[in-house]
Amino acid sequence: MKKNLLVWLIVWGLVALIAPLFVKEDKGSLLLGISFAALLSLVIMLKILLENWSGVIIDIFQKTHTSYDDDSGTSTQRQVTYAKVKLDNGKQKNVPYQKGWQLGDKLQKLRGEYQVKIIK
Repeated sequence: MKKNLLVWLIVWGLVALIAPLFVKEDKGSLLLGISFAALLSLVIMLKILLENWSGVIIDIFQKTHTSYDDDSGTSTQRQVTYAKVKLDNGKQKNVPYQKGWQLGDKLQKLRGEYQVKIIK
């Protein structure tokens, strides 16, 4: 996890150093926005990295997600496939489906890793 935090720090440090070169006015607001985005990305990264669970796939289903564009008044729909996993603690979790997963597969998400893996 230290490697991930180091990469995060380097990337956002470079953004904070380079972005002001392209802005002539209001650099304070720019840096505030960059700081907010960096903090948000850190929270999301830590949430993913700190998750630790395992369970069995009990269902594979598709859900339609709709995005709206207020400027043009249009909407876009896309189908996303999920695996419903019954966790070892009895709860259920919807996980974005990965190619090759089947009903009954045992999945595991380890703390410190991004990917969900099939375990035998």
